[in-house]
Amino acid sequence: VKEFMKLCREKEIHIAIETNLSASWETIEELLPLVNLWMCDLKLYDTDKHQHWTGIGNESILQNIRKMGERKIPMIVRTPVIPRVNDTEEEIEKICRFLAPFADSISYELLGFHTLGFQKYESLGMPNELKEEEGLSKERLNALKQILIKYHFIS
Repeated sequence: VKEFMKLCREKEIHIAIETNLSASWETIEELLPLVNLWMCDLKLYDTDKHQHWTGIGNESILQNIRKMGERKIPMIVRTPVIPRVNDTEEEIEKICRFLAPFADSISYELLGFHTLGFQKYESLGMPNELKEEEGLSKERLNALKQILIKYHFIS
């Protein structure tokens, strides 16, 4: 992939990477000169909750976001807002406080929860703790976006 990215850069092709940023910093740092834009989901700020809902801790994710923010590397961080998981003002506030020092290079967005991926769980025979949930209402999402306004991520 790295060699392909080098060829793209030679042809002035814009490169964006969507990642969870759980890779080692050394791996990410190696790709920094080749990537124009990074996109990352930050589902939860709390490590234990992140471990429960995703199967991995978020220490390396937070560390990598911090390092990229300190280096002013353009990035879009997104939080898929999931009922009963991270749909609280407190959770979104924690993420905003973490990202705020890097607002000059990091954009932050909230994504509304939907049920489109539920069939994957079923077809793979996996349990889905959220199978009874419905999509997130626009009203709830808009209420949480008020926190992003407070931190100047959106106007």
